[in-house]
Amino acid sequence: MMVWFENKVLEFSLKLEFLKFGKPGSVCMVLSDEWSQLRNHLVRGSKITHLGAFLYLRLRRGGLISIWRSAILFSMQKRTQIIAEVKTKSPFGFSSDKSWDDLFRVANEIGDIISIHTDARWGGSFDLIKKAKSLTDKPILAKGIHADDALVEKAFESGADWVLVVGRIPRVNPAKCFIEPLTLDELKRIPVDLRVVWNSRDIATGGLKRETFAQARKIFGGWLCQASNIKTVDDVEEGADAVLVGTHLVEFARSIERL
Repeated sequence: MMVWFENKVLEFSLKLEFLKFGKPGSVCMVLSDEWSQLRNHLVRGSKITHLGAFLYLRLRRGGLISIWRSAILFSMQKRTQIIAEVKTKSPFGFSSDKSWDDLFRVANEIGDIISIHTDARWGGSFDLIKKAKSLTDKPILAKGIHADDALVEKAFESGADWVLVVGRIPRVNPAKCFIEPLTLDELKRIPVDLRVVWNSRDIATGGLKRETFAQARKIFGGWLCQASNIKTVDDVEEGADAVLVGTHLVEFARSIERL
């Protein structure tokens, strides 16, 4: 019964947003105190209504919203998707103190899409795509460089719903690939109808790129995902259609729970 009620509350909030209820100056301003409490903890650019925020706070105070319900609330803001990455290690010195299975459980709890590495340098394999598909009904993104189309095909054959491709546009099913340009100049050449990931990490060195997500957002008018160096919801940048979180997955999940 409670799950049904929570669903109805969230659905009602969305409907109100669609109908433009709860805007400043409306009768819902009577809820401004509750709204201000929530607003201080939400990702920039939230479009949740005053009434929706009020109902959420009432439920939150009653302890009825779990971490995955909070994740749904977060993903409603500007329709930002959470791509939760299962990463046990990286070639840049990162090593998780959690097992692959533990990280998968967190990713499955908060993610709209689950990112699974296929590259052994990041603790991945194509067999892990198959394993992930057996554990969830959520879409799977095969995460890797995938330098040639044979690897892209292998990822799809392993069960991936989406495949990340770095530094190029593949000939194999590009509409179901996430394209990660290495530079802003590469980004300029990507068709606007493709899905693009802007990674703030330089995959050659592991350090930060000088070129930023904000610059990428100005250049590219299509669907754009912010990736890397995201610790909490406060790190989500304006204009991100999705966020890809891996190294700090557990910390990010906790920040959602605190909303």
